[in-house]
Amino acid sequence: MRWNTPKLEQRASHNHRVEALGRLTGGIAHEFNNLLGIVSNCAHLMRRLAPAPALQPAIEATLNAVDTGGRLTQHLLRFAGRQTVHPQVLQLQTFLPETAELLRTLLDRRITLTTEVDEHTPAVRLDPGELELSLINLALNAREAIPGQGHLWLSAAPSEPEDLEGLPKGSYVRITLRDDGQGMSDTVAHRAFEPFFSTREPREVAGLGLSQVYGFCLQAGGRARLESTPGEGTTVTLVLPAHTGEPQDAHAATPASAAAIAGTRLLLVEDNEALGEATAAVLRSYGCDVVCAAGAQEALRLIDTPPGFDVVVSDVLMPGKMDGIALANHLRQILPKLPVVLISGHHGDTRPPAGVRLLLKPCPPEVLVGAIEAAIAQGPL
Repeated sequence: MRWNTPKLEQRASHNHRVEALGRLTGGIAHEFNNLLGIVSNCAHLMRRLAPAPALQPAIEATLNAVDTGGRLTQHLLRFAGRQTVHPQVLQLQTFLPETAELLRTLLDRRITLTTEVDEHTPAVRLDPGELELSLINLALNAREAIPGQGHLWLSAAPSEPEDLEGLPKGSYVRITLRDDGQGMSDTVAHRAFEPFFSTREPREVAGLGLSQVYGFCLQAGGRARLESTPGEGTTVTLVLPAHTGEPQDAHAATPASAAAIAGTRLLLVEDNEALGEATAAVLRSYGCDVVCAAGAQEALRLIDTPPGFDVVVSDVLMPGKMDGIALANHLRQILPKLPVVLISGHHGDTRPPAGVRLLLKPCPPEVLVGAIEAAIAQGPL
């Protein structure tokens, strides 16, 4: 077999560029998460210490922007291969409107997006990243199908079991994305979910968007359906099993009251000085006695400082030979009863030791306080 050397070299060069771009993207996303953490902590601190009514709209707008920025950084980390998500319990009344804000950034201003979620829609337990990616793929497909001004409808509602062909009896949810675009012929609609099938030029698209939607639904125990009429638009319905267990994950951090950790002596390990100062200020507003360390080695020098510490809160990614994971492992060996809470900009390549709680940046202060309270009260998980 004879290989086309120039094409192989081009492909290798392209792969190296993508890998390098991924590393750059991951680094930028991590630093951006630190900046979001500073903004978030300062805004929460202003809301706690200066509750002037005139400031509240500005503070709420700032915190909403932090939430949006946090979701965007997770997309960057997913591209960088540093964001691995797992099945979670999702309340669609919250998840879909938040995802709709992301979809609006992908659509032209000429396309109106309307979101409606039935208040009785049950929760689902699935990979939130894959559901989000499915909706992104569908929105991009709809954008291509709408030649001028148009409308896109995103909705969710409970589904009756008898309406579901080929699925076991039970409770289901329908998530529907409908557009008023050009629509598809029966031939195209029949092949729309096939991998690598596309009506566009091969150079423009890989042809994996709708096949990802189909595969995601199938793996989640549901189905994906597509209905289209030329000149009238396309409707794609994701039929997914409803979650009948607890409304949230058992280990999810819960917000705490202001007095929950008052008097706690806390060692905060954070190499970003500005973020460390902002986080310490917030924790002190809850009544904590906070001592800061700029890295793992300094933390180990301080750990035996009288009268000792009730809990350690540490960043994961830090310079030096010992990161947050290594620090937590070392502390579990020398002080096995000392609670540790880790905070990371990404979960994908972060594997905390057993019994150590892990939070995601940017972390709202009330969630951090709740995790600290739980760590002290319960000890290692």
